[in-house]
Formats: sequence, structure tokens, C-alpha cells
Amino acid sequence: SPEQLASPCGYTQTLGGSFGVNEKGEQIFYGVCQGNPAQVIAYNVDTATAEDIKPLQGPDTVGKAAYAADVGPDGRVYIAAHQFFFIYDPATKKVTSYPSPFSEGSVMNRGTFDQEGNYYFGTYPNAMLIRYNVKTDKLEQLAKNLVVGDYVKAMSIYDDKIYAGALGYQDTGT
Repeated sequence: SPEQLASPCGYTQTLGGSFGVNEKGEQIFYGVCQGNPAQVIAYNVDTATAEDIKPLQGPDTVGKAAYAADVGPDGRVYIAAHQFFFIYDPATKKVTSYPSPFSEGSVMNRGTFDQEGNYYFGTYPNAMLIRYNVKTDKLEQLAKNLVVGDYVKAMSIYDDKIYAGALGYQDTGT
């Protein structure tokens, strides 16, 4: 049966999150608590304690919510939504803010990683494909209108190809 572990965010929504393992082998839930600014939390499931809570804000941006909070192969947490992008490093407990190359309203779902550790995600309402390039430490817009529809709802990589699904509608003109 379900068991409530804690409420580190209080009474706000946790929209995006994923799991990682710390240096002790403990399961850590990384989530984004909605707010102004939103906060990234590192919650140790094994010890039932919040290990870290950091605001998602940079010099020119304040994150308010995020559906995409994905632990990468390097152990860092990649967070994308609402015209912002952050990387949270559990080892240093620091949040880095990146200027956004897109003026889209949202990122509506989780992203995915390729074999080199680059991070890909899709946007709303123009279904753009964005890549965080680990070699250049920058965001790049790779494609616009990647799928037919309003936004990328699911994405994965297989055999060096990106597969994306969309949700939305097309105006038939009637």
C-alpha cells in the first residue's frame, strides 16, 4: 500500500522528478517543487531526509515549475521548463542557470540522453528539439516543429535516433 515518506515541498506540487544513487548507494529522489522560485530537492529515500533544497533562479531567470528533471549519466540533474534550463550537481550542491535559446512557453515532459551524455528535450507550443551539448556546455536548438502537434509529449533515443511523440491538434479549417 502507498506510504507517505515526507513533505519537503510543503503544500506545492512536485511536477518533475527522477531517481539517482549517491556515493553510499542510497536512493535519492530529485524533484522540482513548484513555486516562485521553484526549488530542486534531493530527498534520500533510504534515510527519509531531505539532503538539499535549492532555488531555481539565475541572474536573469526564475523557474516556477518543471516537468523535466532528469538524472544524467554524469549524476547531475537536468531541469528544463518554462523558458529556463538549470543543472543541479549533487556533488557540489550547486545549481547552474543557462540562458535559454528558445522563447517557448513550456517543456511538458521528460527529456532523454544520448551515449555521449547530451540531453535532449522538446518544447511547447512549436515542438522544438533542444539539446544541451556537454562538450560546449550550451543549449542548442536542433529542430522546429519536430512533430505534428503542439508539443513533444514523449521522447527516447534508440540506435542513435531520436523518437518523439506529440500531443495536440491540427486545425482542419472547418
